[in-house]
Amino acid sequence: MNSDEMPAMTDLRIGKMDSAIIVILGILLVATTGVGVYLWQQKIIDARDASIASLQTNLAKAKNTVPKSAAPHYTSTHGVSVIVYAPLQGVTVSNPLGVIGEVPGNWSFEAAFPAELQDSNGATVARGTAQVLGNWASSQLTPFSVRLVYADAPKGTGTLILHRDNESGLAKNDDEVRIPVRF
Repeated sequence: MNSDEMPAMTDLRIGKMDSAIIVILGILLVATTGVGVYLWQQKIIDARDASIASLQTNLAKAKNTVPKSAAPHYTSTHGVSVIVYAPLQGVTVSNPLGVIGEVPGNWSFEAAFPAELQDSNGATVARGTAQVLGNWASSQLTPFSVRLVYADAPKGTGTLILHRDNESGLAKNDDEVRIPVRF
């Protein structure tokens, strides 16, 4: 290819005006993405705020029904005190089962811990994740709630089990509270 056949260098360069347009489009893309992420995060925050408000309302109702001083205090296998306002020990439960109480915040990991409902034979009827409202890194009693839904209600008695979330997987860190219920 001789020099007469090569395109002029000015034809291959982007002009200053074109560069400015590309920069502006890049800024608009980043800004739009940022707004989208902000709105997505805000939606998550709003949903969490609604859950917290609902838990606070339900906890207030439960405390009015069963004051903290009269609420059953359960002692875990490691001697930790847990309060459960609903369901009360030995009551007949219905589906879905709403559980409201207070556990040490550090019973949870990232504000959640497992809950389980078993029949009289120890078979799992329902499992769920309890949500903690408050400082989950503290040993202070912190409100929690969980909703357990099950397909078929067994007959007779059962057990509600609140498990400490044990991220380590070490048996020595397992802890639980067992609450007898009726179906």
